[in-house]
Amino acid sequence: MRFFIVTSILVGLCGTAPAQPASTCGDFSTYTNPQSGKSTCYLIETSWASWNEAEADCVQRGGHLASIHDDNLNSFLRNAARDAGIYDSFHIGLTDARFGSGFAWSDDSVLNYSNFGPGIPNINYGHCMYLQIQNLPGLSSGLWFNEQCDDYNLPYVCTKN
Repeated sequence: MRFFIVTSILVGLCGTAPAQPASTCGDFSTYTNPQSGKSTCYLIETSWASWNEAEADCVQRGGHLASIHDDNLNSFLRNAARDAGIYDSFHIGLTDARFGSGFAWSDDSVLNYSNFGPGIPNINYGHCMYLQIQNLPGLSSGLWFNEQCDDYNLPYVCTKN
């Protein structure tokens, strides 16, 4: 009888898996910055939309268009988008259309990193930004350029923290 009770207790203890923390990313994937250890949830959308439509879709999904705060995330999102079949460019969440006093991220996070192409930002080209994946003559990939918020349809990347 003692053997049965001890065996039952041991089986019960060994058979119980430790609780795993629930993912806060839901349908989004997770990227963890190798330097800071900070995690970012991201979703690559390959369908095309204007910047405003893309931002609205990201908000509906619980995020915003991608806010990029370091070169690691910029490179990661560029490569992940390319791996998803996006070979030219995609919308990111940088805009001056909402605020009128310089560029800011659509999720209201701090603009503490930028990777503008030459002569950018230039509001004559538009008030929203995209990340260029394709190498342009004399330029590296991953640079940011202005676009018209409603007239330029592209794939996009959503992020949430």
